[in-house]
Amino acid sequence: MKQFFKDNYKVILFLMLGLVILFFVTRGQDLDKVWDEFAKANYWWIILSAGISLFSHFIRALRWRLLIQQLDYNPSVSRVFYSLMTGYLANLFLPRIGELSRCIALRRTDKVPFNELVGTVIAERLFDVITVMVLIGTVTILQFSLLKSYLFKYILNPLFAMVENNYILLIVLIVGGLFVFVASVFIIKNKFRKSSSDSYVGKSKKQLLGVHNGVLSIIKMKKKWLFLFYTVLLWTLYLFMVYTAFFAISSMGHLDIYAALAILALGTIGIAVPVPGGIGTYHFVVITCLTELYAISVEPATSFAYISHASQMLIVIMAGGFAWFKLAMKKSELANNGLIN
Repeated sequence: MKQFFKDNYKVILFLMLGLVILFFVTRGQDLDKVWDEFAKANYWWIILSAGISLFSHFIRALRWRLLIQQLDYNPSVSRVFYSLMTGYLANLFLPRIGELSRCIALRRTDKVPFNELVGTVIAERLFDVITVMVLIGTVTILQFSLLKSYLFKYILNPLFAMVENNYILLIVLIVGGLFVFVASVFIIKNKFRKSSSDSYVGKSKKQLLGVHNGVLSIIKMKKKWLFLFYTVLLWTLYLFMVYTAFFAISSMGHLDIYAALAILALGTIGIAVPVPGGIGTYHFVVITCLTELYAISVEPATSFAYISHASQMLIVIMAGGFAWFKLAMKKSELANNGLIN
């Protein structure tokens, strides 16, 4: 038992953090009313939302494959999709580990260098960050009158208070961080220049070069317009995944596509917090957004957060489990044919 906690303390710590947030989010609510909203929900809309979610994962796999093909590798669409879904499944247990898991899975079946795969994932995620920033900017412009109080109450005021009370410490941390960064770059660059190819530093240099090539794949890509098309389609699917789920809760059916855009933008931030599956953080963001911005009662808002989140997790568990099984079979087949060790 002691060894189990030692090996999995990060998972346990992050999960406990999420559960604590979940407790504070739902504390003091009328659970009978929440369960009543669960009972009255139209789950056909949730099934449709979950189907859109699964299709969005497939589009993400197609987009990732474009980056991999730029590296002169051509894995099948199915194996890229299966690798992606096993990564999502891993993320439920340890935040961000899925990005490495999907690279490991595809390396085993298609012999694509791990470091170059990591580079493509970094490039993909950087593009996602830009997309989310554009979404947040769009939502802020379109719904500034609604978002103003929310942003000040939950983001800007706490941030200003933290800076005001600790501005000297903040300045020291920023200056110190910049100094450490510049010094580290200088030292690493100097060691790389003097290192031999067989040394540890030389091997690290080779690995970083692979990551660098993977990141540059998005710049050198021949099918940039197709990549952009997949990106627009991907986030459009995310938007309608949220929008269709609104209709599952009777008191939320009047919310428009702009409300879905706000939930998508802010909910993405909740999912990005390093908590397994966004448990707690997603619920907090969605519930406060619905109640503060759109005057939805807390019980239906809570039901929506739980149902929408659970449906997405169920898709990941089912599709991720199936993907893991298919990749295991493929790995066994390749091993039997002597193609991998």
